[in-house]
Amino acid sequence: MTTHMLEHLALTLVLAPALAAGAAARLRVPPLVALLQFAIVVAVLHVPLVWDAVHERPLLRVGADLLTLASATCFWWPALAVASPLGPIGRTAYLMVGMPLMSLPGVLLDFVDHPLYRGVSLGEQHRAGALMWGVGSAMSAAVLVVGVWASLVREERSVAGAGA
Repeated sequence: MTTHMLEHLALTLVLAPALAAGAAARLRVPPLVALLQFAIVVAVLHVPLVWDAVHERPLLRVGADLLTLASATCFWWPALAVASPLGPIGRTAYLMVGMPLMSLPGVLLDFVDHPLYRGVSLGEQHRAGALMWGVGSAMSAAVLVVGVWASLVREERSVAGAGA
């Protein structure tokens, strides 16, 4: 399960933000829709019946990984893309709401007192949960800082260019 969490951290916090930042105007997702769809995908993929089914069937696992990447890319787009409808404050607020939504399943995995998934020990489940909410939150915060900083720099250049 720890390997699963590391894979999903890479998909959601490394690859998806990079894809979203480069998506420009090709991806137009309303921020509320992006936020809600990602929260639903993360929650549903961690429901024990779904998680067990996905991890017993290789094609479902590939599908779940692709769904996770697509969903995370849509989530990150309003926060990171140049063409986003959100300004620096909106991007910050969006991510401040989104970060706990990503961490909530990890907190549950880390603090529940019994194994939730077939073939996963309680210790392994706790390690995976700690990765998801601990490392995931730290990485999300780093992306938040970089994304908001880039937005502020773009706005500053825009104002400076308009005044010249």
